[in-house]
Amino acid sequence: MFNSYLAELVADAVLESGTYAGGDAVGYYAVALVSGTFAVGENIQVSSVTKSVVKTLANQAGASTDALDDTYEQAAEERARGDITVVPGAGNMRGVWVYNGNIYAFRDNAGSTACVMHKASTSGQNEISSYLTLSTFIGKRSPSRPVVSPAAFPGMGNNRAVSGLLS
Repeated sequence: MFNSYLAELVADAVLESGTYAGGDAVGYYAVALVSGTFAVGENIQVSSVTKSVVKTLANQAGASTDALDDTYEQAAEERARGDITVVPGAGNMRGVWVYNGNIYAFRDNAGSTACVMHKASTSGQNEISSYLTLSTFIGKRSPSRPVVSPAAFPGMGNNRAVSGLLS
């Protein structure tokens, strides 16, 4: 039984020996955005048409030279960059963190009155409206709203409240 996978080419196929016309072509593909697992003997198909057969397991940075590896890596980064959506808001990004495999970005709202947290998803950047409970506060605390020193959130700057976090 073969596994199913998806991948996108980032460069033309590299022919190492044989010919396409002779049916004995041997080479490799440089791919990115791989989902799933390659299996030896599995057909590589495009629109349900077999283009080649996997002869060895895939490996990262397997080109014949370091320079070619760098070229493929750059092409993969540029391809993946095309899937990144803009975090809504105004001004510079305030920060980006990865937590439990999720990517969170912070940016001022359109009016630049508060910093808003967004969570990356397959549909784009989603504003997070839930809140976190902080067990320790730096600065003054009032029953209605804590005031937190900007030092508690490096990179946030400008003394702005973090929307949804401290309300």
